[in-house]
Amino acid sequence: METLYFNAPLWVWVLGLLALIGLASAVALYLYKTRDVRTTRRVLRAVGLDYIQDVFLPDGLDGHIHIDYLVQTPGGFLVLDLRAYEGTIFGGERLDNWAHVMGLTTRRFKNPLYDNMLRISSIRELVPNIPVFGRVAFTSKGAFPKGIPEGVSILDQLPEDIAELTGEAIPGPALEDAWRRVKQEAQAAQSV
Repeated sequence: METLYFNAPLWVWVLGLLALIGLASAVALYLYKTRDVRTTRRVLRAVGLDYIQDVFLPDGLDGHIHIDYLVQTPGGFLVLDLRAYEGTIFGGERLDNWAHVMGLTTRRFKNPLYDNMLRISSIRELVPNIPVFGRVAFTSKGAFPKGIPEGVSILDQLPEDIAELTGEAIPGPALEDAWRRVKQEAQAAQSV
């Protein structure tokens, strides 16, 4: 049996090691940046039968409204607004403006629950016989030190938070017909 020796110069070994470190760093960065997308997909599969993402639907006033995620659950439709704020978030159900603090920077933003309510109303107009409920979800990069407001979830906890909202299962044909109608409206709105 023959023994193989690799007598390469030191610079080849260093170059190979640097390439390996670079590849590992790129993979780690990719996994970090896509963590929220993977978590979102996992959570949506856990709570719903189907979902549509990033669509425009009629708002009931001859216009359209943007929906981050509309999820078909056994008990109705979930209007989900997803926010990816890193840092500390201060807000409440009745506050008009919330604050996002990251380091020394504070940024104010409109209460996202208000827009979620508008989206819920638009979907209810579209499918009046199907229960529609909403939630604003923040990724785990954000923290609520004063408590999470009603109607808000941390994305990982969404299945537990909405378990009581989904209620009893709706008979299949009624839910499927409503879901089909919503998807048709979404396709029609995309072509406008």
